[in-house]
Amino acid sequence: MEYTIYMYILQVVPILKLPGQMSRTLTYYSSEKILPGSLVIVEVRTSYITSIVYFCQELTKDKQNIRKFASFSPKPIEKSFSNTPLLTDNQLKLAEWISNYYAHPLGNIMKWFLPRLSNKIKRYPKILESPSANLQLGAKYIPKLIIYPTSKRLKHYHQIILQNQGQILILTPDNISLETLTQELQNHQPIIINSGLKTSEFRKMWMQIKSGEAKLILGTRSSLFLPFQNLEHIIIEDESSEAYYSFETKPHYQTTTIALKLAKLHKATLTLASNLPSINSLNILENSHLSLPAEFYPSNNNLKTELIEMSVEFYKGNKKLLSIPAKKAITKALKQNQSVIIYINRRGESLYMSCRDCGYHLRDPKSGTLLTVHRVDTLPKKITNYNESQILMSHTSRKWFKMIHKCPQCKSLNLKQGGIGIQKIQSMIQELYPQNPNFILSSDTASDVSTQKNIIDQFIHTSPAILLSTSMIHKFLDIIPQTITIIPSAESLINFPDYSIQEKSIQTLTELIQHSKKTFIQTFTTWNRDEELPSHIYNIINRPIAELWQQEYNNRKLYQYPPHYEIIAIHSQHSKRQFALDQALRIKTALDNISIKALGPLEKYLAKGKGVYKFTLIIQSSPSQAKIIKAKLVPILERGQDIEINPQNLL
Repeated sequence: MEYTIYMYILQVVPILKLPGQMSRTLTYYSSEKILPGSLVIVEVRTSYITSIVYFCQELTKDKQNIRKFASFSPKPIEKSFSNTPLLTDNQLKLAEWISNYYAHPLGNIMKWFLPRLSNKIKRYPKILESPSANLQLGAKYIPKLIIYPTSKRLKHYHQIILQNQGQILILTPDNISLETLTQELQNHQPIIINSGLKTSEFRKMWMQIKSGEAKLILGTRSSLFLPFQNLEHIIIEDESSEAYYSFETKPHYQTTTIALKLAKLHKATLTLASNLPSINSLNILENSHLSLPAEFYPSNNNLKTELIEMSVEFYKGNKKLLSIPAKKAITKALKQNQSVIIYINRRGESLYMSCRDCGYHLRDPKSGTLLTVHRVDTLPKKITNYNESQILMSHTSRKWFKMIHKCPQCKSLNLKQGGIGIQKIQSMIQELYPQNPNFILSSDTASDVSTQKNIIDQFIHTSPAILLSTSMIHKFLDIIPQTITIIPSAESLINFPDYSIQEKSIQTLTELIQHSKKTFIQTFTTWNRDEELPSHIYNIINRPIAELWQQEYNNRKLYQYPPHYEIIAIHSQHSKRQFALDQALRIKTALDNISIKALGPLEKYLAKGKGVYKFTLIIQSSPSQAKIIKAKLVPILERGQDIEINPQNLL
């Protein structure tokens, strides 16, 4: 008697990084149909692993074919937790795209999409059975730019919310911006997603989004991975912010890149909002055959800005770090009961300490980074049995070292400190203006959001006062009244080995200039007007931003930089320097054999203070060729090696 047996072949993604050359998906079978996105337990070697069903196909076979199939010997799944998929189809598609684009294991990417599950899954069946609404896709993907000050952007968001029927996701770069946006849009009853949520609160909101009940979602970049149903509009607030790059997670990703793919999957509108668009935004517009007219760019009024060449100041006999015009402006502002901001993006007192005789620079013996000089009286904790007024610090490993007065290499006493740190400027301000309160806003003085807000609140309500700040100030400019702004060193904004430094410096200066009544920018670079081209800082002040932006956009294409090209960085790291170097050289040889050119290996100390050495190979490629290269690279990577796409602060 003939009879039919129903069997389903499943491709599952274990929620972990698979060892060695194992495939990113594994094959199992089930006698029941299990939908993609469902949560199951499978046996991997001798362990039982939580996995997501990625693909399910029905096989109808007679007994003879079943025996043939059995020679393949797939294992059965151990357990299925529900008949309802935990992840949506678009979440699975987005996870696969991220895995391919960033050349990272799919299992690790899947973790980002799960609602904070643990191994004891039976404790919360509600979320495993949470239903999905009927998916309603938008009409088509549409990119848009909003180039307004923050107050006008917020008014525009109200209109977008009222005009849309589906779900709206608004991303913010940090919790400060998220709090501001929440207060502005609270009448629309938004769901707020941030890292401070308790697990139970997060799961409740996660289910509201999956069911379609939640219409307005506000959150930081991790909100990209929520189970949206009818996502109609994505807004990236302050889209040019560096906070949208995930330095602390692997793979490091750019929020806008993933948001663009998410918008295309849902056929949603993607709005990129900022005071000044990023170069990446211009590329998104160009790919959609759109452009940004010059009149929409902000303008840097050079009447509000004064560029001061410190070489001229030194020639006149002023050897101080603040120029005479800057000191006069501060004095005048304080007399008129106006506050002052001094912007210097360098912590500590001096940026390095070196030997004048042999050129040796003091470094952290673990991480290899330069040691910065700090004042002892600024430390959060008092150091016992230490009588020096200064101390050395590694900003990467967060370790302190006693001050030394003799070169470790040549034993010379001829040591010097170099570079302008925020504490050095503060010492000068305290000497020049002892009657006026001053505050420092940096990660040394305010490592958490509440402390940062407290410092800003004191500054606003203490008039007149002086605020010395690093780039942390950008989060608060919208709530600080207009002030006089002093930038003691323009070089602190542009002296980085980074292909995007021109863009970042223009964005930084534009934001500071627009906020200020008048801005004084000091530069230590000598410019011969008769023989040389204008300096970058001079151009920012005197040339239209639309011209600078178009020039930077064209330069990126000329030199094959993102967003026109992709940079693939292959990192090799190990506690033994030679081992890491040999790994990098083996990969380079393999690339040479298949005619792929790579720059390097370039050495960098891993910034964790663990004595780990790191070598990097760099490949520049067109997007289409980059797909092929990544596919060839992933199978040959060794343990301790990984890939980073379009890295920030590469060297």
